[in-house]
Amino acid sequence: VRGPAGDQTRQHHRPVLVMAAFVLAIMGGLVGVTWQWLDAKTQRDVAERQRLRAEGHYEKAFAVVDRMLARVGDKALARIPYMDEERRRLLEDALEFYQGFLNEQSDDPAVRREMARAYTKVAGLYHLLGRNDQAEDAWQHALELQQGLAAEFPDEPDHRHQAAISHQSLGALFDDTERRPQAEPAYRTAIGIQLELVRDY
Repeated sequence: VRGPAGDQTRQHHRPVLVMAAFVLAIMGGLVGVTWQWLDAKTQRDVAERQRLRAEGHYEKAFAVVDRMLARVGDKALARIPYMDEERRRLLEDALEFYQGFLNEQSDDPAVRREMARAYTKVAGLYHLLGRNDQAEDAWQHALELQQGLAAEFPDEPDHRHQAAISHQSLGALFDDTERRPQAEPAYRTAIGIQLELVRDY
C-alpha cells in the first residue's frame, strides 16, 4: 500500500528527473553543435591546405614555363638555323599549357588571381605569335579579373598594379597594330593607376 509519504517522494523526484532530462538534452545538443562546428572547421582547414598546395603548384609550374620562354627569347637562339619554327612550336606548347588554367571555375580569390596571371601569359604568347585579336581578348579577360579583385580587396595594391600592367600591355599592342587612338587612353589609365598607388602607398 502506497502512503502519502511515497506519493510525496515521487512528486519530489519528478521535477529532478525532468530537469536531468532537460540538462541531458541540452548537453546532447551542445555536443552535436560542437561536433558540427569541429567537422566544418576541419573541412575548412582541409580546403585551405588544398588551396595553398594548389597555389604552390601554380607558382612552380608557371616558373618552369617562364624559364622555358626566357630561353626561347634568347637572342643567341635566333642565329640557329630553323630556330624560328622551333620557337613557334615551343610558344604554342606554352600557350596550350597556360590555356589549361583558364578552365578553372572558382570564386576563390587565389584561383582568380592565378587565372588573371594565366590570361596575361596567354595574351603575351598570342602577341608573339602574331595573333593580335586573341591577344587583345586575353588581356581584356585578365583586366576584368584584376579589376574585380582590386574592387573586392582595395587594401591589396598588387591587384591594381597588375591591372596597370595589363593596360600598359594593351597600349603596346594597340601601338604595334597602328591603333594609336586606342593606345593613348590605355597608357593614360596605366599611368593613372600607378600614380594612385604612389599616392596611397
